[in-house]
Amino acid sequence: MPTTIEIPVEPLTAAAFAPFGQLIGEQDSAPLFAAPGVKTWGVDFEIDGTLEVHYARFDHRSEMTFAMMERHFNVTQAFVPLDGAPNVNVFAAPTDADDFSAIPGRDAMRAFYFDGGQGAMMWRGTWHSSRIPARAPNAAVALITAAETTIELAEMLAAGRYEGTMTQVVDFAKTFDQTFRITDPDGLIAA
Repeated sequence: MPTTIEIPVEPLTAAAFAPFGQLIGEQDSAPLFAAPGVKTWGVDFEIDGTLEVHYARFDHRSEMTFAMMERHFNVTQAFVPLDGAPNVNVFAAPTDADDFSAIPGRDAMRAFYFDGGQGAMMWRGTWHSSRIPARAPNAAVALITAAETTIELAEMLAAGRYEGTMTQVVDFAKTFDQTFRITDPDGLIAA
């Protein structure tokens, strides 16, 4: 039976998220564009390949658990909420892209509460779990990624492989006999 490791969820701020990427939303900096009735802020999105936008719906589960994390080397993948549904996502800072044994441990993982009005763009190589909806029935996001990443990831998972040229996936249950559970000591999810 796998060991379950707890990760407490924490509030999402630009400073707390900086090791993993940038938040998509209004920022403290001056807007990139301003005109009557509109202001825009950008993020440092990068891609090697073909831009692809997905509609992704993540279904709520009774337990906020996960066992897999992944990272992508060819894109600064982004998630933008579409339905205002709150969710949690776990991240770990990029590790050596040339060393597939450089897998983050529990101490490197941080769980953030997304209130449904914030998006995020991850640096290349940032480790991340799947999004975990905080409430039923689900949470929907626009996923901005590289088409080549999607193709490779689908092929890898269909073949039972976890290492590709653009993506690495780690199944902690299979590899380390560990699963992770999100805890809510400050009542962020319950609010």
